[in-house]
Formats: sequence, structure tokens, C-alpha cells
Amino acid sequence: MRSGDSPVFWKYSFDNVLIPTNGPLSEEVDRITRNGFKFFYIPVFQRQIVWDTNKFEELLLSSSNFLGHVTFCETKKDNFEHFQRRVEKIYSLIDGLQRFSVATTLLYHIYDLVLSENPKFPEKKPLFQALSYISEAYFQVIGHNYRELQTHSRLVIKNSFREFSSEMEYFLKSKLQEPGSAWAEKICSLLVARQIAPDYFSGFENEAKAAITFIGLNTTKVQLDLVDQVRSVVIERGQNTGWNPEDCDKIESAFSDVFYNDKGEPEQFYRPFMGVISECLSSENGRAPSEIFKSWNTSLEKTEVIKFCEFIKKFELIENSFVKEIYNCGDIPRAAILLRYYCEFLQSGVQPSFLSNGIDENKDLWLFLKSLYRVYLSGPNKIGRTRDIIATGTLATDIVHAEKMKSLSNRLSNEFYPGININDKIPKEVIRSKLYDLDLRRCEKIFNAEILPLNSDDVFVPLVFGKSTREGHHQVDHIIPKAQLEREKTKPGFREGNLIHNLLPWNAQWNRNHKDTPASTKFAPGGPYNNYLRSGLAIHPFVQYIQTHQQDLGEKLDNVEMLQLAHMETTAGPRVEWHVERLHRHI
Repeated sequence: MRSGDSPVFWKYSFDNVLIPTNGPLSEEVDRITRNGFKFFYIPVFQRQIVWDTNKFEELLLSSSNFLGHVTFCETKKDNFEHFQRRVEKIYSLIDGLQRFSVATTLLYHIYDLVLSENPKFPEKKPLFQALSYISEAYFQVIGHNYRELQTHSRLVIKNSFREFSSEMEYFLKSKLQEPGSAWAEKICSLLVARQIAPDYFSGFENEAKAAITFIGLNTTKVQLDLVDQVRSVVIERGQNTGWNPEDCDKIESAFSDVFYNDKGEPEQFYRPFMGVISECLSSENGRAPSEIFKSWNTSLEKTEVIKFCEFIKKFELIENSFVKEIYNCGDIPRAAILLRYYCEFLQSGVQPSFLSNGIDENKDLWLFLKSLYRVYLSGPNKIGRTRDIIATGTLATDIVHAEKMKSLSNRLSNEFYPGININDKIPKEVIRSKLYDLDLRRCEKIFNAEILPLNSDDVFVPLVFGKSTREGHHQVDHIIPKAQLEREKTKPGFREGNLIHNLLPWNAQWNRNHKDTPASTKFAPGGPYNNYLRSGLAIHPFVQYIQTHQQDLGEKLDNVEMLQLAHMETTAGPRVEWHVERLHRHI
């Protein structure tokens, strides 16, 4: 259920009053706000003020008269130390903090610089005649909101708002020193002509549910995220069990250090991991908060949350090649690693040896990586289907930690290859059928699957794929170049030209230098493939095979039609069979 009108922008900072966090309302503000005002607080999932004057200037110069929706959610929260007044409803500001900060700091400084009894720029006052109807009483409330942001109990809000306010004051002073009235007209128009739409929602069980509902629905493009939601739930739980503001700031800083980038945005690769954490903290899908924080059901210990953040932080810079390649297989496999080893750490206090360059877990990691390669081989977009299997497998309490990765690997293998456990061989005919449709996006993983060691004790050096041509990076080469395929897209064999039939991995710089070179030229004696094999760079065994066995095919190598299955005994067929044999042996 929602209700709301569309007031002009200045009223957004007047009609909605911040609940005080450092002291009671002044008598004047208390009197003014007795009727028709809505009281709200800033929930803990809201991050710092990220707008600056560049963003504000864009807003001033934009042509739209509508400044977007603002989302408030009615809350049952009532434990406010400095606000004992009985009001009908209290709201949480779900989306709109940035624009509230803009309206508040703009009005505060315009009043001080131009509209007050002793303004710093009295000669500019006639230019702001459109604001003259905003009475002194109105500015009392706006001033209250400004001071609450300036002294907010959360350091991240207070410090970021102070920085923004100082920047805004400097910006306005510089504009007021310019001749003419253009900027004054734009500011007046923003405040009294352009509209905003506050929406007041009710009916949510709690603030966390509201936050989940509105994740991603952020009109200022400061995306609410699962990371924000988890942080919010943790800090709210801490507050309810006695944390003081300093404790909350310490936890907030710990979360920011691990789960946010330098721009203050959530790291997206943590989303699947945080999705499972959110389910646990919300007791969804049969999960429980105590699976993540043992003390949750009594009084959440700050040290436990700090240890959680510190533990996850250690996984950012890992040299173990199995772990790094698991990360490259996607954010869901990354979540599996984090969940599996955090659960063991929570139970035993033991950290995995690979955090200090050990190899004790290599057998488990090797099995799990093998299962992921099988998922990639099974078809496009299948890795997304592993999410629930991974969450259930890593959090399972009926399986000892030492067996979890093997059990999880077996479940993944059986999900995509029914009846085939991770230590069983996939039949060659099954592999062959999968390779006939293996596209460019999955080839990188399959090429690395082909060099996965036959046992976990051997050294694994996966190829590093990427768009850059940095030293050591690899890319996938179209043997018959893409440009030629595009010119001959109506010919039979064009589709196969973008499948593994026509792809091989090699050094990224060589790929850039020879991306349009005809296949027959690349295979010729003294050609790029031949020279590449002699370069001393890391060479995938398929490159060695194809150069040795197909260099004498000449112009047949340039024929797109030879990529069809009908020509299995010439170009495409032997290539596919090499991959079948290699994958049958390695995964």
C-alpha cells in the first residue's frame, strides 16, 4: 500500500523531519512540527553521501521538472534515545538520501548567504524573490535537518555530509559572485518549480524486508545491494543487543573495507555469497543466522563480525592456482569457497592452509574445479543453476567438513550428468555431443580443463584469459578469422566457425597481431603458429597438436565449409576428437 503527492523540491526537506540522534528537538522545532509532518530516520543500509557539486550542477542544468520518486517505509522501530514524542508513524528512508541532502544543504546555505536578516550577499537578495514565501519557521525545520546530518551518530553519514556541505557552500559563493541572474533563476526553479514524489509504504514485517524489496530500485543510481542489506541487518541486530554508535561505525568500516570498492560501491562478485548470508540472517530456505554468527540468538558479538570480515578479506589475494581458477569460473563458485571454509573456521577456528600458501586443500579444490569444468561443458549458462546446490552443500551440517567438497562435487556432476560421480569418467560420446555446440564463451574454461592435472599433487598453471595484451595473457583465436566468417556468413560452416571446431588459445599479443591472418598462412612453415611454438611462451597442447597434424592441409584450412561435421575426417573432425580424448582423460 502506498500514498503520496508530488511537492516542490524545497518541501522535501521541510515536510520530512529527521529524528534527532544527539539531543532532543528544540522547543521551536517541536512546536512547529506538531501537525502534518512525517518523522524518519536513516537506516543503516544507507551509505555515505556520494553527491558532489558536479552532480548538483547536472541537476540544476537538467530540463526535467520531475526529480524522481523517494521511498519511505513505515517502521515499528521506536527505541530512539532522544525522541520520546508520540507520533502516529515513523518512517525509514529507503531511497532518497542523496536528494534530501541536496535540498537540505542548498536551502541552508542559500538562507545564510542571501535570505537571512544579515546575509553575506545582501545585494543578491532580489534575485531570490521566488523564495521569499519560505518563512523563518520553515527554515527552523530545514536547519534542524541540516544539523542532524552534520552531527549524525553514524560517522560515515556525518563526515560525508560535512564534506558535501562545505563543497556546496563554496560552489554557491562562487556563483553569487558572478554577474547576472542566470544561476539564481536556476536555483529558484529547482526549489520551487520542480517536483519530487515521496512514496510512503507500509505493511512490511520489518526494515530488512523493505530493504530487500527495494534493492536495485534506487533512482539516484546509488544501487542498494545485497551487501547493503546484509550490513543493515547485522548492524541493526547489534544495535538491538547493545552496540553503541562507535561499535556500529567500527563494524561499518570493517564491512566497507572488504565488501565495497574505492568508489564506495558494493563489489558485485560478492553478490551470490551475500545472497546466501542474507538467507541465513533472514532464516529463509531452512537456514539460520547461527550458521554465520554463533552469537546471533543471544547478543551478537562485535568480535565475531570483525572476524567474519577479516576472514573474507584474506581471500582477496590468494596465489593457489586451483582457487584462482575457481574464482574465474564465476561468482557462484567463489561463494562456494568462501562459505565452505568460513563454516569450518566458525566451527573449529582453523583457517585453510592455502591462505598461507599451503596445499592441504588441493585435493578438494581439484575435485571441485573438475566438477565446475563439467558444468561448463554441459551447456551454456548452466553455472547459474549451481547456486542452490552450492549453498546447500557448503552449509550442510550432516556432512563433516573434510568431505564437503567431494560431496558437493559429486552432486554437481550428478546434476548435469545423471549417475556419474566426480571420480567416474564421462563417456566419450557424451563429451563429443557437448563439444558440437561449445561456443566461444565457454571455450576458455574448457581449454583450461584440458590442462587440469590428472591428480591434485601435480602443478596446475591455468591460462589467464583477458581482453588486455599484458604479458602472459591469452585470448581465443578464430583459426579462420572472424572477418572472413562475416564475409562468408551465408555459407555452410559459418555457425561452426564460432564453435570449438575453429578456436584455439594463444598469447593475447599474438592474437592481436594476427587476428585477420588467413588460416593457411598461420599454419604455413615460418607462419605465426609455427613461430609461436618456438617463442618460449606458455603453449596449450592443442596448439602443438593442430600445427603438427594440420599444417599440410593448405587451402582447405581457409574453407569455411570444411568446419561442418560432414567433413569430420579433414579439419574439424580431428580437432573435435582431440578435445574428446583430452577431456575424457582430464575431467
